Amino acid sequence: MTLKITLKELEVLKPCDDCYGAMLAKTFPRKRKFSIADAFAADISQSDILWTLYALKSDDVNSKLNIWLASLVKRAAAAGYAAERAADAAGYAADAADAADDAAKYAELAAAAAFYAADAAAEYSEYAAVNAAAAAVERDIQKSELIKLFS
Repeated sequence: MTLKITLKELEVLKPCDDCYGAMLAKTFPRKRKFSIADAFAADISQSDILWTLYALKSDDVNSKLNIWLASLVKRAAAAGYAAERAADAAGYAADAADAADDAAKYAELAAAAAFYAADAAAEYSEYAAVNAAAAAVERDIQKSELIKLFS
């Protein structure tokens, strides 16, 4: 069952942000019911949508929100692990750079350390680029999951 509410039902919840209701009022006729997908399409912020869901105080809605939150936690744990690996790579790059300085008098060791430093630095920059892309993907995943859960 798709969760839909009217503007009148939203007003009863007393949203604290006047612009939230005003944005919806401009987009949706007063008696029409609208869904989460409709709200996202109208550029309503995810935080306003979540506020509305919590304000409904429904066991079914809360259950679905718990599923959504569990999914967030799972992805956050995976991202934390990836961040830890990126931090390790950055540490290895710094250690390798120090080793390259120390080994400057030994050309062969310096070359090996420089290669290691470059390799570690490349790995770190790869993680940084992936992290930026992952943040954008995460926002899209959150939005999609909310729409799917309440449709």
